[in-house]
Amino acid sequence: MKFIRPRIVFLVYFTGMIVFCAASIGARGNAGLAMLNMTLFFESVCFPTIVALGIRGVGKHTKVNPSLFCVFFQLESDVGLLFRKLQVGL
Repeated sequence: MKFIRPRIVFLVYFTGMIVFCAASIGARGNAGLAMLNMTLFFESVCFPTIVALGIRGVGKHTKVNPSLFCVFFQLESDVGLLFRKLQVGL
């Protein structure tokens, strides 16, 4: 991200993720699995780019902000699991 702005990198990889995810819906067999693997490839760059964009310009709070991002991402997945368990229990 030294030569290309992080926003552009995020746009390209997020677009690739959406394209391959949409294409994998209609694909069958190994082609669908290959497209899902490409989705995961594009997804792997999105998280660090979101963190890099989030810590931009925070000054002395550079250590706290990325850790809060990680905590909120974990809470998001935990709350989703909690709601799923509550829904199944009803």
